Amino acid sequence: MEHLVADMHPRGYAAGESVFCVGERGAGAVLIHSGSVSIRSGDIEPARLAHGDFFGEIALAIDEPRTADAIAVEPTRLVFLLRADVEEWMEGAPAGASP
Repeated sequence: MEHLVADMHPRGYAAGESVFCVGERGAGAVLIHSGSVSIRSGDIEPARLAHGDFFGEIALAIDEPRTADAIAVEPTRLVFLLRADVEEWMEGAPAGASP
């Protein structure tokens, strides 16, 4: 786990800035360090997420397009866990990667 945490990628977003858009290929999952994110599908907001919430996790398992938009509601700090980092970790440490 320490290796995975060391490879996480932090990034800041301004209010109204897009984190990702529907149809984009997902590269990984996102943890909200601070701020909040609106998950939107057209004009519908099925979720508003805040500190400690995790989203986009399906992209860790499969290479499929995103099914919703994610937009920073306020100045927000996110941390990304990329599928490529998880795959590298699983290949390099199979004993630690098993359930």
